[in-house]
Amino acid sequence: ATGLRAAQGKTVFEQERLNWRGMIESAPQDGSAVLPVSVAGDLAGQGVKLSDPTLGQAQMADIAVTDLQLQPDQALSVAALGVSDIVFNPAAQAAPAEEAFLALGRLRVEQIGMPAPHRLEIGKVGISDLAATIVRKADGMLNSAALLNQATAPSSDGSQGREEKSVSEPFTVRIGELALDGKSRLRFEDHAVSPMVSVAAENLSLQLGALDMATPDAQTPFTLAMDFRDFGAV
Repeated sequence: ATGLRAAQGKTVFEQERLNWRGMIESAPQDGSAVLPVSVAGDLAGQGVKLSDPTLGQAQMADIAVTDLQLQPDQALSVAALGVSDIVFNPAAQAAPAEEAFLALGRLRVEQIGMPAPHRLEIGKVGISDLAATIVRKADGMLNSAALLNQATAPSSDGSQGREEKSVSEPFTVRIGELALDGKSRLRFEDHAVSPMVSVAAENLSLQLGALDMATPDAQTPFTLAMDFRDFGAV
């Protein structure tokens, strides 16, 4: 499929090309079936763009999903998800800056599974060539303020029963391993002070062990290294 475009309100999704190879089968409608079909196959797309007036704009050059399995009971598994050349700018950044708020050269997620509706398990996350720019403007607001406010805003949908269910069954995520490498860098600018402060970290490397929201008291080992140009290294 080529030239895909979908809109929900002011949120617009566009994709230049989408390739799907696999099977979609109708499922028996028994007591355990939530979806009317089962899905299995591989998915590849190019030229993905997503824009939202509240969150901002995101674009990706390529996306590939390997061995996708979706069952009628909503059980989901994916062998690998790969995305390249990701660029994201929040809505608060009205004009294009010299650098994007967040850019990734490559993102690879392996062994993705949803064994239950409120549980996501990921074996490994690999990030290469990350570049992030965080700016504190003169009024004290961050260039990511709109994104953070949207992410933490309470939902107005759903009944009281749904709210009680979400409390009793919280959504939890487990990541077995996370690695950040490549030519990753992070820059922070503070325009709310005089003179303006700018700090840049380069050659950023991070190795993170198992992290599970279901066991918040468990320790997570990590190794972090970075250079601060003329100020030394950590």
